[in-house]
Amino acid sequence: MDMLKPCVFSRAIFMAATVGISLAAATANAGVYSLSIWDVQRRQDTSCEQMALNEGNRLVDFVQANLGRSIALRSASCVDDEGGGLPRWKFRISYESEAALPLVAAGRSTSSELPVYATAAECEAAIAPELAKFTANTGLAAFRSYCRVPLYKDSGWNLEILGFGVPRLAPRNISTEIFGTVMNHTRESYFEMISAQFRRDGMDVAHLVILNRFPYLGLAIRYYGNEDIRVAETGILGVEGKDNCVARAERVGMDLADHGFKNYGTYCSQHMLDKTRFTVTSLLPLESPLKLTLAPEAFKDLPACESQLEATIRYYRDDLRRDITNGYCSLDPKTKTYQTVLFERN
Repeated sequence: MDMLKPCVFSRAIFMAATVGISLAAATANAGVYSLSIWDVQRRQDTSCEQMALNEGNRLVDFVQANLGRSIALRSASCVDDEGGGLPRWKFRISYESEAALPLVAAGRSTSSELPVYATAAECEAAIAPELAKFTANTGLAAFRSYCRVPLYKDSGWNLEILGFGVPRLAPRNISTEIFGTVMNHTRESYFEMISAQFRRDGMDVAHLVILNRFPYLGLAIRYYGNEDIRVAETGILGVEGKDNCVARAERVGMDLADHGFKNYGTYCSQHMLDKTRFTVTSLLPLESPLKLTLAPEAFKDLPACESQLEATIRYYRDDLRRDITNGYCSLDPKTKTYQTVLFERN
């Protein structure tokens, strides 16, 4: 099967929007709040100011129709931004209301890179399926869905969907580093392996993408759920040769699942620079109870290590009273010797 190849765009750069800031109280029971809509593609059929006013009026009508609330438009302003060489409009809508509108945004994050699209065309094509995911998972109507103009030409296009209310499942964006080339997977099969665990947890993945993060790669995921997932790629054990690595990865993945260690994919990874190095790797939650314990004794080859594997497991489990679920022989790429990696429940 094909290796998983990275996309050709660089790290996503995005700007945070200011939402729900109380500016002044117009009456005893009302305040003035703001909604910012960033990085909208410039249009030729209208002006920046007119587009902002249209968005403000549409917000008033949308809130009345979908939330049954009355808000009053106070102002609508627009900034025509030329930054980064890609022109964009930025709207700021101020409205009077008893409380700020509860914003639900699919394309924003303060702590993770976003799963951007490589081109404007790819992003535009994804609006309909991502919008369907948004409405189905949140149970909310979308006020606006659009592709945000990137700050730089190679930053990637971020798909933004805005709604208001209390979502059944909230949109969330996470990212993590990928330290090697995923072997024996297509992009589709790799993404499906990850998405399957989200589905088992009652969550739904809307978009996944591989990001260039020289000298490594990045994995960015947008999903819908009520739990903040944090994952990290973890090297489990070193293996000699691609075929052995692929076979061992399948076995380790089943072993982790059988013992209740959640993982979002276990696969063979080839080192980015040293193409002779292969590692069985798992995407594990940061809060995983799995602890990898390395037994100190080194063996000159795999048969010698495996001949003592069961005895080593029994010693840690029975004599030392450690909660060991299994163990494997792992190749040290520097010394070319083998040591026992024990799977311990923390």
